[in-house]
Amino acid sequence: MRPRIPALLSVLALLLIAFVAAPAQAASPKPSSVKVAAQYHTGIRVQWAWKSGISSYQVQAATDPSFATIARQQTVRGKSKRPSGAKMAVTVQPLKNATKYSFRVRARSGKTWSSWSSTVNGATRVAWPAKFTSVKGKAGPRAGEITVSWQQSGASTTAFQLETAITRFSKTASSGLPRVGENQRLFTIDPTKRSITLSAAQVADAGAAGGSGIHLMYRLYAINKGTAGQQIRRYAILQAVLPAAPNSVIGGDSAIRLGGVRAGTFNVRSAKATADKRSWLQRRADVAQQIVSERPDVLALQEIGPGRADGQSGSTTGTMRQTTSLLDSLKRIGASRYKMVRTTPYIAAGTTHGSQGTRLLYNSDEVDLLSDCPETTGGANYSTSCALELPTLSGDPETQRRSATYARFRIKASGTQFFMVSVHLDARHSTSTSTEAIYGALRARQVDAVLRAVDKVNTGRLPVLVAGDLNSYQNLTSGDTARGALAGHGYVDNAAAPIRVNLKYSTYNGFGLTQPANGLGIGSRLDAVFAKGAIPQTFENVTKVTDSARPSDHNLVVSNLMLFRN
Repeated sequence: MRPRIPALLSVLALLLIAFVAAPAQAASPKPSSVKVAAQYHTGIRVQWAWKSGISSYQVQAATDPSFATIARQQTVRGKSKRPSGAKMAVTVQPLKNATKYSFRVRARSGKTWSSWSSTVNGATRVAWPAKFTSVKGKAGPRAGEITVSWQQSGASTTAFQLETAITRFSKTASSGLPRVGENQRLFTIDPTKRSITLSAAQVADAGAAGGSGIHLMYRLYAINKGTAGQQIRRYAILQAVLPAAPNSVIGGDSAIRLGGVRAGTFNVRSAKATADKRSWLQRRADVAQQIVSERPDVLALQEIGPGRADGQSGSTTGTMRQTTSLLDSLKRIGASRYKMVRTTPYIAAGTTHGSQGTRLLYNSDEVDLLSDCPETTGGANYSTSCALELPTLSGDPETQRRSATYARFRIKASGTQFFMVSVHLDARHSTSTSTEAIYGALRARQVDAVLRAVDKVNTGRLPVLVAGDLNSYQNLTSGDTARGALAGHGYVDNAAAPIRVNLKYSTYNGFGLTQPANGLGIGSRLDAVFAKGAIPQTFENVTKVTDSARPSDHNLVVSNLMLFRN
């Protein structure tokens, strides 16, 4: 049977008419006027133009402009009525703070979505890291190490950072301190940690090797860093910690202990300072009494010259020298056991020279003087015995020349021998950083000269104690060069002892009624005892907070030390 073509064509025609008559689904309009309206720490408000007939919108946030990684996606219901300003908006959250984001929006009408809008960029605000509730530093747990620990919630913190230096520093311009201290080091710490221990090697590299007597100054920071920037919160207080001396410096467990000695240093103030409220002759009994009270076996003295005790110029014939006047005062209180290595000048009369005030005092009941240190040479009234000349700056007059003194002693109880040196380094200082650096370098050269000279006579490699007024201290912005030079030669500061008394006070009191404490706990220790071949056991800066009759403008510093031999 032949097919009925006309009937088939009629059906197709009807289907075609129906298809043409059906209305097409209109495409949703792409959102326009998209922009970032507001930025918050954990969210960003995105805004676009309202259009009628939109059932919903979809907003996407990504950390890359290609939207390969969607950080957040939110759906917003459309509005049938025109909103105020004909604007649609949504706060996309939660987002990471301090982060850059790209945003895009599309609209839905019925069952179809529009294409994506153009991309806009924005960034969450950078939040301040949480505050520290405490920051503390201490020596250890092992010798030469330091540990800094803190408490902080961890909010908005991507890392911690420890900054160290060996001079004071501040990020506040009004403080007058440099923003970066000498020998600055930075240590970055994982945000999950709440402590950091710096190894002995790290501490030494930072400039405060165990035993050097140099405090490591430090400040802790919390950092919140993202692609949009960073905020840094610093702990308000600059702090300091003094590392203990490593065994490798002080002899270790294999060291043979040779006997103990009590050594000190005392700048007693020159008799030539006649403008002082109390003259030397008025103070000498107090100086003698303090020496006897503190019982040093050996004591380095400074500013006790061979000139007249009354401070006047001229011949000492018929009058006491300042040196002998101290011995006289000691004798008056029953302490004639104290002897002075030298009381006479180190140079000939009429020779232009600076200070000859470095002397050595010893308790003859406890130690014997072994060095041959005659008071005079031939028929002269002076001797160069047991004295060292210190270097000066090029162009300095000889009035800037200073002397140091040394001698070899033996502890009667143990038979142990050692050398003791008294130094008084260059006293000049300057508010100019460059000039102060020149003076600091000179003090370091003076230390080197003294140590080289002592090494030449110390053929038996005996323990050596170097004590005196260094005129150098860590609170100098140019650095504690003399202390650094001594540490560089392997000498240990007595302040590294496990028992320390009055470390927070300066060893210089200026005859002040009160002795203020240093807020960092680092008194300006101009006066110190350093040792090589000895373990410091105690340190004491002998002072009273209030004293209307101080024996000198410097405090006596005294230590107990254990001498050793490897």
